[in-house]
Amino acid sequence: MKSDLDSYYHYVVGNGHKAKLRLCRLPGMTSLLLPDHDYMASIQLPQR
Repeated sequence: MKSDLDSYYHYVVGNGHKAKLRLCRLPGMTSLLLPDHDYMASIQLPQR
């Protein structure tokens, strides 16, 4: 859900190389970086 404080840009930052987008079911967790399972186990994640 978008609030008045949210901003979205139609630009990306990259280095010109191909990369794998790692999709996650949790909001805000999709990334090009490998998941850090130790960190994710240490934080309170929302229940599905």
